[in-house]
Amino acid sequence: MFSRIKVPFILCFFMLCIAIPPVWSQDPSGRPTKPTTDKPNNKPKADKPKPPPRTPVTIAPPTVLLTVLTEPAESEIYINGDKRGATNGEGRVVFEKMPLALYTVEARKEGFRNVSKPFNAGSDSPTLVFKLEPDLDTPAKQFETLIASGTLMGASPPNALALVTELSAKYPNHAEVVRMRGVLAAKLSDTVRPVVTNTVTGWRKVTRDELARAAEASAKAAELRSDDARTKSAAAYFRGVLALRDWQMGNSADGLGIAKNELEKITTSDATFAAAFYQLGVVSIITNDLRNAEMAFLNALRFEPRWAAANIGLGWVYYGSARPREAVDAYRNATTQDPTSAAAYAGLGLVRANRGEKDAVKEFDKAKQVDPASPMPHFYYGLFLSQSKKTKDLEQAEQELTTAIQKNTNNLEFQNSRVQQMITDIRSRRKK
Repeated sequence: MFSRIKVPFILCFFMLCIAIPPVWSQDPSGRPTKPTTDKPNNKPKADKPKPPPRTPVTIAPPTVLLTVLTEPAESEIYINGDKRGATNGEGRVVFEKMPLALYTVEARKEGFRNVSKPFNAGSDSPTLVFKLEPDLDTPAKQFETLIASGTLMGASPPNALALVTELSAKYPNHAEVVRMRGVLAAKLSDTVRPVVTNTVTGWRKVTRDELARAAEASAKAAELRSDDARTKSAAAYFRGVLALRDWQMGNSADGLGIAKNELEKITTSDATFAAAFYQLGVVSIITNDLRNAEMAFLNALRFEPRWAAANIGLGWVYYGSARPREAVDAYRNATTQDPTSAAAYAGLGLVRANRGEKDAVKEFDKAKQVDPASPMPHFYYGLFLSQSKKTKDLEQAEQELTTAIQKNTNNLEFQNSRVQQMITDIRSRRKK
């Protein structure tokens, strides 16, 4: 029986030993101590994963964007003395990522003065505007040299007109260029002023080339000084007298009409231009408009009372209008104003001879003496003799008129064709 009880007891005890956990012992403080395990731990410990390396964070310094505008365009831009670019065709260039700092920005272009400005990136406005002034020191010196030497214009440079034209195209409103234009216009006007007088007092002695050069010079002066009324009038005047000369020489069929139009415009807009009034009187005589011729010559004398030519014109008007007394007075005034004028003495002789004054012939002789080259004494004397019925007078008239044609080169005093017609009429009368 004991045996049967013993076996179950042992089994129960064994199971209790398995189920009940081990009891820890206490250390002297009364705290349980951790049991030690006798089993060796030969398993290697796993390495812990290392964290990825940290990338250092770099903080970029602050920058700004700089815009540069220039006039003129295509200017070179220097920053702190180093060329960094150029503005485009619109005068603009942009520089990015400019670190905060103080800079010196400079704009340069050939023919202009350099301009520099400070730029404090970060505090100043990020746009710089440069307006470059032309560097005209060298051209100005060249201009003064050309003016002093009288090299005003010509077919090829260097001359003052070519220089000013070039500068005006580049810098039309620059004060120095405007000054140059004014100076050159005045100098050109000075060169044509004596030619204006000569067209009245010595028409026969003024060559067509002189008239053409004066016309060109006055036209250029008018372009340079477009706001000056007298300069514009001078240009119109030489267009008119050049057209008149071409008509006299037979080179322009409508030259007389052109001359009349130009001269009338001047006398309307510039009522003190005496030479224009005088030439308008000449044109009026050619067209047999004696009334307007008288008015024109009188206006010329208002502003130039010492012009013998205007009195000579009046003398012819009065002669053609059957006003002999006034004609004599006009011609006498002319001989006083210009004792070397053959036309004045010849005109006086013509009027006096037609009045029946016996000593009138001496006026023709005087005229031939003071100017042997003039055709006027021969023309006026022949005109007087052509009115005679005597054969001898008519023969002499033909000789005088023939000589007048020979001396009247280029028809400058009268139209040779008309005088030739007078000769034809005299011959016809002589045959009867």
